[in-house]
Amino acid sequence: MSPNWEIVLYLAPFAGLILGFGLGRVTAPGAARARRLQAELEGALKDGERVRAELAASREEQAAYRGQVSDHMVGTVDRLRDLALQYRAVYDHLAGGAQHLCPERFAAIQDPMDTDLLTAGAGPPAGADGAEAPESPEHDENRA
Repeated sequence: MSPNWEIVLYLAPFAGLILGFGLGRVTAPGAARARRLQAELEGALKDGERVRAELAASREEQAAYRGQVSDHMVGTVDRLRDLALQYRAVYDHLAGGAQHLCPERFAAIQDPMDTDLLTAGAGPPAGADGAEAPESPEHDENRA
């Protein structure tokens, strides 16, 4: 025998084993199930990537919404501060007018945060000149 045929005779069983193993993997009863499971796995991986992308988009949307809420609250605080300053300006204007127009009563309203003044002003109404309204004689007759 020639040396070339000897190599073929030695390698033929190995080639047959490899070919038989490959054919067995393709035609075996579990091969179809394995291919189906492989396809499901690939589909699940694609779905997982889609879910991750949706989650990232949702997180970005939530961060943008939080930013909008924060901006809105800052704007609201600024407007409330401006409103408080405007009320303070109106109060200062009225207090200045009261000090100039009726200085004798201004001392009673000088402290805007004095809560006792809120209940002290519940007495009888004052006259047009700021003094107590005089009682009429008819009013005394009605009491009896």
